[in-house]
Amino acid sequence: MNSFIIGLGLFAIFILINLLRMYRKFKEIGSAGTGKAIKKINQGEFDQSMAGAKEAVEGGDIERAIKIIDNTLLRISMVSQQDFYGKAMESRGNCYHRLAAKDGNAEDFNRAEAAFRLALRAFGQANALSQAATMQTNLGNLYIGLSQIQDSETYLEKAIEAFDESLGFFTAGNSPEKHARNQVSIGRARSELAERIDKKENLIHAMRAYGEALKIYKSEKHLMEYAVILSNLGNTFFSFSEVQEKEKFLARAAQAYNQSLKILTEEKHPELYSKIQSYLDQVNERLTQAEE
Repeated sequence: MNSFIIGLGLFAIFILINLLRMYRKFKEIGSAGTGKAIKKINQGEFDQSMAGAKEAVEGGDIERAIKIIDNTLLRISMVSQQDFYGKAMESRGNCYHRLAAKDGNAEDFNRAEAAFRLALRAFGQANALSQAATMQTNLGNLYIGLSQIQDSETYLEKAIEAFDESLGFFTAGNSPEKHARNQVSIGRARSELAERIDKKENLIHAMRAYGEALKIYKSEKHLMEYAVILSNLGNTFFSFSEVQEKEKFLARAAQAYNQSLKILTEEKHPELYSKIQSYLDQVNERLTQAEE
């Protein structure tokens, strides 16, 4: 009996020693975002690492870029270096988003989402509101991609929500171009969602979003963007003509397409011109039929 108790005690001591060794090892190597890194990274080292990751991406070696970023994260404290942590996680998310866009792998989309959400949290804690809003835009674009491979309604709705969150910071006053890009993204997401559910409501929201973007892109500086949005708006009017006031919205579609074609000429943009002209021909044909 005594030998059994002694043996049990020695086994317990063995377990405790090994647990202590594991703890010390964990403390030594650190963990990204825990505040227990071996040695906190400084600005110069961080910039050098991020430059290396960027160079790897530009060279087409995204896996290497991710490895560089992950090694950098091991030396970053999320507690006291939220800015570094957020930027590194943003880069990690961008890398996985590139992979996902290339191969359509849902796991890469999920890794990108996780990274963007961690970056969003870090920027929020650092009160870096502009960067946090950018993460919302990144999430919106990511969800648009996810909507192409699974549960389209859910991810389109999540994309719209993310773009709306971004608009809470990027207003027409303080960031007009980012505001306009988010509005265009909302317009496209709403138009796609209209093909699946709540057609009238989503198309109305799409028209409003495109209208807001046009207010910003009406200058000579943004003629190309202005023309493309007019084309998108024409598509929205065309679809809405199937819901109500057929002739009215067919006429609006024709007007938007014609305005777009004045900028996207056949000589300068033959492919876009051909595509928009095809839509315009369909609209004119339906207008003729409605008048008969």
